Amino acid sequence: MTGYGTKLKNLIKDSGYTLKQISEKIEVPASTIASWYKSEYPPLEAIIKMCCFLKINLWEFFINDNEDLKNILPDYIKPEDAALFKLLNNDVDISIRIEVKKLMVQTMKVVLSGNVDKLKDKPEYKMLFGD
Repeated sequence: MTGYGTKLKNLIKDSGYTLKQISEKIEVPASTIASWYKSEYPPLEAIIKMCCFLKINLWEFFINDNEDLKNILPDYIKPEDAALFKLLNNDVDISIRIEVKKLMVQTMKVVLSGNVDKLKDKPEYKMLFGD
């Protein structure tokens, strides 16, 4: 298994940012980031900073392959669904993401409105549809 330092290095390499750019953005010296590469287990704070900067969910960082992903997803969410959401979240312009979210919310409201008797007393339902 590859260490998490190597995983950080590969993420940075694949991100398109230079070490210097990332260093400036997260306000950590480039030499410190480079030291993380050499560690099998960089500090969790370092991993969190990089995940935040690269817009990667922390849990995604620790997933090693699709088999790991299959083990944590509910049966109705397939790895390809997760890949779709990852692309949408990381690689699509924010204006398009906002439109997709609006469409999803509208769709979910339609679905939920069919379960009024079951859901009407839940605070989340009241927030969406009022009293």
